[in-house]
Amino acid sequence: MRNTVAIGLFLLIGLSGPASAQFDDDADITRSLIMRCEYYDHLKGEDVTVARATADEIGDPAATKRFRRSLPEDQSPFQTAAYRIKPGQMAECIFPSGHRIRVKAASRGARAYGMCGADPQLFMSMWVNGRKVVSRTNYAGRCWDDYEANPAVSFKYSAGSLEKCQTVKPAPPEGDDQAKAEPGKPVTACVDYPELARFPSDDIEYPPPGKKMPAVGELVLLSGSHDVCAAAREELTALLSQPAGVLKKLGQPEWQESKAQLPEHLQSSAESVYDFDNDGKLDRVFSRHFEMSYMDGSVLLVQLGGSVKKLSVSASPLDKRSWFIPCQLDGTEYDISNCPLFSQAHDDASFRMNSGNKNKPIYFSVRYMTVDPFLFGGHSFVVASSTQDEPQQFYAILKPLPHKKFKQMCLLRRIPENF
Repeated sequence: MRNTVAIGLFLLIGLSGPASAQFDDDADITRSLIMRCEYYDHLKGEDVTVARATADEIGDPAATKRFRRSLPEDQSPFQTAAYRIKPGQMAECIFPSGHRIRVKAASRGARAYGMCGADPQLFMSMWVNGRKVVSRTNYAGRCWDDYEANPAVSFKYSAGSLEKCQTVKPAPPEGDDQAKAEPGKPVTACVDYPELARFPSDDIEYPPPGKKMPAVGELVLLSGSHDVCAAAREELTALLSQPAGVLKKLGQPEWQESKAQLPEHLQSSAESVYDFDNDGKLDRVFSRHFEMSYMDGSVLLVQLGGSVKKLSVSASPLDKRSWFIPCQLDGTEYDISNCPLFSQAHDDASFRMNSGNKNKPIYFSVRYMTVDPFLFGGHSFVVASSTQDEPQQFYAILKPLPHKKFKQMCLLRRIPENF
């Protein structure tokens, strides 16, 4: 039996295939940041610098440092700490004055396709006294060092102000072999940040006393009240923490390798026969996952049946009665032949989901979306999710209906790390 719900989630959270290859951050220190904190007691000096790590400065494991005022028995009024912040880690320095500087590093998902897709983008965020002053600034990854236009980024906090510096290596003139052999000196430009008090307080990162915030990774129900919502939330929570787990409340269709004559792009699909659109009749469902630059996600081709007791479908899988999902989810009149995968006529096709706020619907691109069927309470459902960065934390639970329609049952959101 093939666990298609889990497979879809594997794609979503980056746990399947070569795209999930993990870098050895201990071996390649340049994928980390170095955060240096210094405190001069006699001058009340508080300095913090953040830059990409180099091979000659390793630093201590990321941690929180609380500086204290010097005591008479201390040999020096000078205190320092240097932390190496690997992707997925955080470090913070807290000074006796109460000023605190926090830095996080993270990595976007690696991809098995595209230029530098296997070298995920690395980025950082920075907080000063509870205010987010730097958000998602790239510092490495995506073949960063292969492009001279990508600057080396650094930050310096001192005396309550913040400075950002960028250093670039000038590109040698084309065709000038001597210039290539003797590259020019790096050029650095620095700018001061506006007054830091102008930045809003980040209540997500530093919740006010008495205010409880959802935990990172928690699944929150944004809309919907059907029993399937609670069951899906429970199962998805378990799968996200243990992807190889077994579904307990959600059933799965029986899948097998399809031997049907399918178009080239749908060959190697899995096949299942069951009542997909909840009309009491048996349908044939093909499921195919993709991992490429044009389409990263999955599709369902549903041959709608005409019999309750046995499979009765058209001889051609691409018959007009067939339902191609997610392209035809949003009530569009696209012919299957004009859908992404078969045509580029509607590359921007999308699916819109109600978020509970009518002014802020959630959009999923059909080219970067997973659709995975499951069963609950004797009915057929689909969990839809996105493989793109922005809407990646949303899960839409849909109930297919006769006549190529569906009902939006609920929308779940996984609380992401704050950056």
